[in-house]
Amino acid sequence: MTETVSTGVSTEGAACACTPVTAHLDVQEVEALAAQFKALAHPIRLRMVDLIHAHGGQLCVCEFEQHFDVKQPTISHHLKILREAGLIRSRQEGTWVHHAVEPAAFGRLRALMARFVAEPVP
Repeated sequence: MTETVSTGVSTEGAACACTPVTAHLDVQEVEALAAQFKALAHPIRLRMVDLIHAHGGQLCVCEFEQHFDVKQPTISHHLKILREAGLIRSRQEGTWVHHAVEPAAFGRLRALMARFVAEPVP
């Protein structure tokens, strides 16, 4: 869904040469993407995603501990934020919880970034 965005400038009584601006992202999509970027904006969480990807696509909480100078509850907190943002998924296997990257979420982020670096549409 696209929407027209107001520039906030009143054109009443004046001839404005501006054309309406059309946004390609709807409000709900913007909210979800912003939450994902916010989750990735923390250095520990960004490294966590990189570690998951670099180690075959999934890691257990205990495997994160050797890479960070924080305790397990802090690691779990960061994993929860990534999970709530839809960037990772978790699967319990016995007493262990394995965390994996959510490919669809990163596909959407990649598509958005590709659109931002592409030539603007006139």
